[in-house]
Amino acid sequence: MVNDAVVSHNSVNELYYLEEVDSTNTWAKANLDKFGPVGAVYTTSQTAGRGRRGHTWINAELAQPESLPLFASMAVADALEQRYGIQCQIKWPNDLLLNGKKIVGILCEGMPDHHAIVCGIGINLAQP
Repeated sequence: MVNDAVVSHNSVNELYYLEEVDSTNTWAKANLDKFGPVGAVYTTSQTAGRGRRGHTWINAELAQPESLPLFASMAVADALEQRYGIQCQIKWPNDLLLNGKKIVGILCEGMPDHHAIVCGIGINLAQP
């Protein structure tokens, strides 16, 4: 592990970010005393990740970053349907429409110097 930081802390939840770690599960089990009743740990680089039945898990670059706006649109549409029963249409690739009106706009921007993509999602909650 290169660096660990508490990202979020309150009386119930702990969220840790690890810059690099062998395995998030291994780290979480070794540091269980750092968590309250609810906790999570995440990283962008696992050096010895593992899956079910002992399968190894290897970091992979985002294969098609240009597809992220569409995936984000699908995720937001699903969340709106699950939470509010709203069925939106996706206007390729980054807007959601409800009854022909735009209610969601999504903008994803690459940050190559940081090996990151920032994805902003705006939902119009005041539209009649």
